[in-house]
Amino acid sequence: MNNILLIGGNGFIGSHILDELLNNNKKVKIFDKTFEKYRSPFKEVEYVLADFSDTLALTESLTDIDCVIHSLSTSIPSSSNKFPIQDINGNLIATINLLDTMISKGVKRIVFLSSGGTVYGIPKYSPVKETHETEPICSYGIVKLAIEKYLFMYSKLNNLEPIILRISNPFGPRQSHIGTQGFISTLISNYLKNNITTIYGNGAIVRDYIFISDVAKACYIAANSSLTGVFNVGSNVGYSLANVINIFEEIIGEKVQVKYIDKRLFDIPEIVLDTEKFTNAFNWKTSVPIKSGIQMHFDWLKTF
Repeated sequence: MNNILLIGGNGFIGSHILDELLNNNKKVKIFDKTFEKYRSPFKEVEYVLADFSDTLALTESLTDIDCVIHSLSTSIPSSSNKFPIQDINGNLIATINLLDTMISKGVKRIVFLSSGGTVYGIPKYSPVKETHETEPICSYGIVKLAIEKYLFMYSKLNNLEPIILRISNPFGPRQSHIGTQGFISTLISNYLKNNITTIYGNGAIVRDYIFISDVAKACYIAANSSLTGVFNVGSNVGYSLANVINIFEEIIGEKVQVKYIDKRLFDIPEIVLDTEKFTNAFNWKTSVPIKSGIQMHFDWLKTF
């Protein structure tokens, strides 16, 4: 798999996947709406700047491609329920259009970045295995799961070769410091701006945080393999919001400003992914501990 089409390659996750692909001498074409926010375009990368729904641009971008990595999402969990039709149009319908276009161009291999934090709903046990039932409670998770189902339908009907990575909660440099997504990024950004961080609930919500370079390596490994199926990709460890705050306070040597308000109905109390399946298949494991990752994220955000 030497020629890769990276959809969403100019976003937070996609930009790190790009690094991993280039480090392994892959030829990369990026399909995205805009260029990267924090870095200039790479001379060795071909860029196709277009809306994800643009069939003509997709068709042209799929020429001479061996594998597609789909890391693009036009929505986030916290806002998807407010705009479900937009979520469906921007992600589900656009992805089905991508699959149809791939079939017409003879491209079979696709790596799809799904959501390990939302597709399972409220877990019945922890850590959560891939065989856990899927009962998402937000539009973001429902759409991700629907895309998974279509991938397997296209696999059966059109010999598509999908590998689905259910990613936990990635964080690290180049994650937006505006404060719209990612608790760790929001916490650090608020501290640097001397703002208060709002916590929904009492800080007991538990998440599986994974440093972005570990996600990028997992995506590269998946793209470079011939395996298909669903795999969790996370740290296998859960940290509450209160834990994360404590770790960051250890790094900065002082307390941060926090305000607690009523919890949100769509927030899952705890989600930690069991990554044994991916580890056994690819001999992969995370390499960046959460404290080291937060320090690196902090150091990057301080440059703005």
